[in-house]
Amino acid sequence: GGKFTTFHDGISYYYTQYDPKTENFELSATITVDYINPMPDGQEGFGILAMDSLGYDGSNMVNHYTNSAGILATKFEETINGSKKTSKDTLGSRFVTGLTSQIINGGDELIAQNGKNSSHAFSYDSSDLIKTGDVYRLTLKKDNTGYHAIYKKAIKAEESVEEFTLYGSDKLEEIDSNYSYVGFAVARGCNITVSDVEMIITDPKTDPIALKEPAELIPLFTKIDSPTTYGDDSYPFVFYANSKGWLTIKDKEGKVLVNNTLITPNEDFKTQFTIKKGFNDYFVTFTPDKHYKPGVNQTLAQYDSINKVYKENYSATTSMFSVIYLNFDTPTLYVSPSGSIFGKGNYNDPLDIDSALLYATPGQTIVLKQGSYYPSRQIIVERGNSGYPDKVKTLTTENGEQVVIDFSTANGGFQLWGDWWVIENIDIINTKDNVKGLQIAGNHNVIRNVNAYNCGDTGIQISGTSLEKYDKWPSFNLVEYCISHDNRDPAENNADGFAAKLTVREGNRFKNCIAYSNIDDGWDLFSKIESGPIGQVVIEDCIAYKNGSLSDGSGYGDGNGFKLGGDGIAIEHILRNSLAYQNGKNGITSNSNPAIILDHVTSVMNGEKNIALYGKGSAELTFKASGVLSIEGGSADEIPQKLLNNDNYFFDGALSKNLEGKTLNSSIFISTDLSLIPTIKNKKLNTFNLFDIKDSQVKAGARL
Repeated sequence: GGKFTTFHDGISYYYTQYDPKTENFELSATITVDYINPMPDGQEGFGILAMDSLGYDGSNMVNHYTNSAGILATKFEETINGSKKTSKDTLGSRFVTGLTSQIINGGDELIAQNGKNSSHAFSYDSSDLIKTGDVYRLTLKKDNTGYHAIYKKAIKAEESVEEFTLYGSDKLEEIDSNYSYVGFAVARGCNITVSDVEMIITDPKTDPIALKEPAELIPLFTKIDSPTTYGDDSYPFVFYANSKGWLTIKDKEGKVLVNNTLITPNEDFKTQFTIKKGFNDYFVTFTPDKHYKPGVNQTLAQYDSINKVYKENYSATTSMFSVIYLNFDTPTLYVSPSGSIFGKGNYNDPLDIDSALLYATPGQTIVLKQGSYYPSRQIIVERGNSGYPDKVKTLTTENGEQVVIDFSTANGGFQLWGDWWVIENIDIINTKDNVKGLQIAGNHNVIRNVNAYNCGDTGIQISGTSLEKYDKWPSFNLVEYCISHDNRDPAENNADGFAAKLTVREGNRFKNCIAYSNIDDGWDLFSKIESGPIGQVVIEDCIAYKNGSLSDGSGYGDGNGFKLGGDGIAIEHILRNSLAYQNGKNGITSNSNPAIILDHVTSVMNGEKNIALYGKGSAELTFKASGVLSIEGGSADEIPQKLLNNDNYFFDGALSKNLEGKTLNSSIFISTDLSLIPTIKNKKLNTFNLFDIKDSQVKAGARL
């Protein structure tokens, strides 16, 4: 099977049908894990799964959306008591509800708005991760109360959870009103043997009556979304809570700065107050409204650290928040590998890189002196640490020479959450496994002449977080004259050269960039149903080549040059005047996005298809293509007929030709010498004439 996801699965399924109105059941089995990916990507796994509809056997071009209840071994992720927990892979429950045929037919937006996924792991302890050779006894039960995912260890720990319940047995009667289905499922890199199966059928009429569904516990979430350092005495304070309530802020002397101010749930509260040089300590108290309910049959909860569970709790919470006010009265701050937090920021007494980033003020330029930098921890430019449109903050290097920031001894990479920054002339290398090189999460930033390589995940990625709404996702960022190569994650299926995916708004652009020899894709613009559509991304004057393996030939990943979508979600991403060649899989793929726009692109000699334009299911294909040149692919291009015209030359498996039958071949290029390596120097992309078109009569293809 393909994979486990939030609302739709691609699985191998051994099942039986049951009548949910007249039959309850208890299905138990012993499952032996014959194989599971040693480097999991979180989409493989196994379990017992009940669904209220069946997918299409053998079809991978139609998402199978369905309500379901299951006990599964796959990736689980939760925030517990403010700490993010992730396990790939572990046992847990997954309940998907809220889908109807009408909602599914209404498309991605309705599915994201109405579908609900409730997933909980039995344990996030590393000792409970799934391994080849493990044996488990699992149970999925349906009674009049609902569905129960049950896993009982041989030796129960005091804090062990043994059962999760989906209340409402009718929640799996929405799509197929006559039958539901239950059985054993496996997905992706996993093989299991199922034995000792017990299936007990009972009559709902004689079973115990349903228990009342308790209120769903919604953890109270508060966040101070302001920088912990600032270079001006007028400090912008931002507070967020997912509950209605009242906010009070006092300084350490007891002076009240914000007095019992009403907070609107799920909206930022913003204010300003004056800070003094040095440390500024505050006590921030939020008192939830005891009458506030997050939703129907929902109540606020807080974590009981003694019993290690969430409980209904509307008590006030107080946290201490500190801000350091410091600045340097000079237009330029100098930094060196041996610089100090106690430096003055001048040429002879430079700062360390963290201090310069923390205390730079709008309009200041940070200059990195030559050498290699080895941060001991991740570098984060916090949200609120921002410039202005007319006074950007700049991180650059002495004389424009390239400087290396090596994260091999750090616990993370470089994260940019601020706005109006220019970052240029640096190499970001050697982040640890599953850590991106540079994540751009702010707005209106320019990343110029930044190279990312040998990172444990994507080299340069624009993305925010799914924990926040669309209006906080990054937008209007420009990445230009950058090279990203030889990035590899442990599972070899996620590390791209560049990405703008999952959580990005509009206005993000890549221009004059090169991605090569990344283990996954050159560019990835993936979107998925649960987070919804992302904003349009523009890629222009760029090159993607030899992705899918590293420069030394090792590794075997997906290997698309430009991957421009996901989950069948329609977004008009634009790929303009760009080149893809010798990628392991497809040169340019819509990856089921039915709305991409191709404008004068060249795709040559890729392992599978040069051009693969397709959607999912019955979604309308609205592709636009002009000046497409595809030559000598591994197989015929996949395109809708309406794109055939005299301006486009698609490869049919033997020839590259346009609608009237005119053919082209590789002799139209000045050079096809694959030993030539495209480079960027002095803000200019140089292909050394590789795949440059020598015939001025040929109007199709890229001109780089």
